[in-house]
Amino acid sequence: LAGTLLLAGCSKPSPQAGAPVSRQPRIDPDYEGITIPPNIAPLHFRILEQGLSFRAAFRFPDSPPLVIDSDDPAVKIPLKAWHDRLEETRGRSLEIEISVLKEDGSRVRFDPLRIRVAPENIDPWLVYRRIMPAHNLWGSMGIWQRNLENFDEKPVLQNRTTSGSCMNCHTFLNNRPDTLMLHVRGRIGSGMLLAENGGVRKIDLRTLFNTSPGVYPSWHPSGDKLALSVNRIIQFFHATGESREVCDLASDIVIYRTDNNILSVPPAVADPHRMETYPCWAPDGRTLYFSSAPEIFAFQRPGDRDVSAFYDRIRYDLMKVSYDPETDTWGSPDTVVSSAATGRSLLMPRVSPDGRFLLFCTADYGSFPAFMSGTDLALMDLNSGRMIQTGINSSRSDSYHSWSSGGRWFVFSSKRLDGLFARPFLCRVDEQGNPSKPFVLPQKDPGFYDRLMENFNLPELIVRPVETSWRALSRAALNRSVSRKAELDNRVKIEKSPTQEAESPWQQPLH
Repeated sequence: LAGTLLLAGCSKPSPQAGAPVSRQPRIDPDYEGITIPPNIAPLHFRILEQGLSFRAAFRFPDSPPLVIDSDDPAVKIPLKAWHDRLEETRGRSLEIEISVLKEDGSRVRFDPLRIRVAPENIDPWLVYRRIMPAHNLWGSMGIWQRNLENFDEKPVLQNRTTSGSCMNCHTFLNNRPDTLMLHVRGRIGSGMLLAENGGVRKIDLRTLFNTSPGVYPSWHPSGDKLALSVNRIIQFFHATGESREVCDLASDIVIYRTDNNILSVPPAVADPHRMETYPCWAPDGRTLYFSSAPEIFAFQRPGDRDVSAFYDRIRYDLMKVSYDPETDTWGSPDTVVSSAATGRSLLMPRVSPDGRFLLFCTADYGSFPAFMSGTDLALMDLNSGRMIQTGINSSRSDSYHSWSSGGRWFVFSSKRLDGLFARPFLCRVDEQGNPSKPFVLPQKDPGFYDRLMENFNLPELIVRPVETSWRALSRAALNRSVSRKAELDNRVKIEKSPTQEAESPWQQPLH
C-alpha cells in the first residue's frame, strides 16, 4: 500500500472531471474525417484509450444526440436511431465526442471526431468472395452477400456444397442481381454458371481457340454478350515477402454471346503479337477498355533462361477500342495511358456507370496487382482526360474495385490494415472527381477483422440481394455435363491459342 501511494504521489496530476485533452481519441476502425452514405450500417468501433468506463456522444445538426455509456470500450449504436438521424443529416456532418472515466475518478474529454454524411445512398448490397490467403489453404471458400444497411450476411454459394470446387469471377449486369455469372473449377468440371430469367445454366467456354475458360468478365450493358480474357497463367513463389507470383504467358480477349452461344475472337482485342486482358465495357456499350502488353517474348533478353528472369519487366498499357453494336464491328485500339510514360503496369479498368470516371490499378509490373504491395488506384476524368490526385492509396495493395450504380461510390479491396488480409473499403467521389477518405466496411463486432483469417476478393455492389438460391447454383455446378458448350465463330482463323503450350525457352522448371 505504501508503495502504491508513493507511486501515485510521484505521478503527474490527473485532469479534473471533464477536462479536455487537445487531441482526438484513438479508435479502431479509423472513422475520423470520412464521408459515409446515409444508408450505411452503424459505425461500430473500439475506443483505444485506457479507462474504467467510456462515453460516446453522437451529435447531429437537428436531431437529439445519441449517447452511449459502457464499461466496454466497444461502441455499438442502435440501428433504428442511427438510420433515423443519418436520414436527417444528409449532405451535412455529425460529430462524435468521446470521453473516458479514469481510475482516479476524473473524466477526460477528447476533441470530437467529424464525419460527413453524403446526399446519396450507396447500393445496399455487397457481394464478395471470402478465401484463405495461403495458396495451399484455400479449401474452404464461398461467394457471400452482405446487406450494407445492417450486418446481415448470407452465402450466395459455398464450395462445401460443390465438392470443394474453386469459384471466382462473379459479376452482375448493371449492378443488378437478376443476371449473375461466376466460374467454378475442380473435380466437378470447369464451367461458367449463368443465372438469368430464373434459371441457372452451366456453360463450357472452351473452344479450339481457347483450351481454358474465360476469366475477368465484363457484361455488355445490353446483356446479350460478355467480354472475357483467355489466359495461359503460371504461378511461382518467392522465398521472402509475398510468396506468390502470377504471370501471364499469353492472353486474348474474346466475346461470348449469350443469345446464340457463339464465342468470337475480334482481331482488335486478340492481336497475336500482344497480350490483352481485363476487359471492361463502357456504360454506353460502344467502347471496350482493357489492358494490353507486347507478347511475352518482347521482354526477354539474351541469357534469360525462363520467365522468372524477366517477369518484373512486363508492363501493360491501358487501352480502349470502339465498338458498334448495330453492325458488330470494331475500330482500332487506342492507348489511354501508356506504361512507358508512367513506368507502371496499368490494370483492371472500371468505368463509372455515369461514364464520367475511369478507375484502374497501377502496379510495379505484371498483371496480378493483388499480390503486389505497391499497387495503387488511379482515377481519370474521361471528360477531360485529366488524372486526378486521389490521396486514397496506402503502402499496401489496393485493388479489386467496382462502382455503385449511381456513380458516386466505389468499393475496393485493400491490405492496408495488416499487409496480409484484403478487406473491403468504401469511398465516395464527388462531382469534380475528388475522392473522400476510404473507410473499412463496418462490422457488428468492431474486432471482427482481427479474427477473420480470410481475404475479401472482388467486391461487387448490387441494388438488391441475389435471389437465385444456392441450391440451384450448386445443382448446376455439380452437373458434370454442361447445359451448353460454346461454339467458336466460324470466321475465326486459328493462328494461336493463348492457353495452348507454346514452344519457349522456359518450359523448364521455374527457379
